[in-house]
Amino acid sequence: MNKQPAFLMKGSRNKGFTLVELIVVIVFMGIVAAIAGPSLNTIIKNSQLTTQANDFVASLNFARAEAVSRGAWVTMCRSINGSDCNTGTGDWEEGWIVCHDETPFGDCDGAGDQLLRVYDGLDPGITLRNTTEDSGGNTYVTMDDFVRFGPLGQAVGSTNETLDSNTGFNLCDSRDASFGYKVSIIATGRVTTSKPADVCP
Repeated sequence: MNKQPAFLMKGSRNKGFTLVELIVVIVFMGIVAAIAGPSLNTIIKNSQLTTQANDFVASLNFARAEAVSRGAWVTMCRSINGSDCNTGTGDWEEGWIVCHDETPFGDCDGAGDQLLRVYDGLDPGITLRNTTEDSGGNTYVTMDDFVRFGPLGQAVGSTNETLDSNTGFNLCDSRDASFGYKVSIIATGRVTTSKPADVCP
């Protein structure tokens, strides 16, 4: 005697979700998404800032390494067009370049100057500004236009002044300074990062 498959037997039913069960699952998923959403957004923003800070530090270290290996002055300056330094206009987040500054005047466009590397601007919503003053009103050496590294790896600011431990850049997004990074450069040319930023726009 042949037996019928179980799913054809009398009284058997295909099991699945009822409409009520489906609605409960959807509501539960909505609650989880509402709780996890802000945290995920914070993680993404933090990761983005960290990546941009690492890229900026890498470019400063590249400029310093080139200065030492060439035994010459190397300038890193803000640039919009990727070939010339911006003096008195624009902001660092719009991009920067590194050049062998033969002159050396920190302009990357004199006789014998050689463009070494071009860096595109930062992601939208992220700012990179020179620390000229902290929240307490203390004034630091400016690197508003450029920073130069010498044959021994030493660093000087836009006015050829020796840098101190407070000199650096603030990297920020739309949140407050507690989420931002400070990229510091001392007279020996050593570059470090720390949190929080001094000030954010």
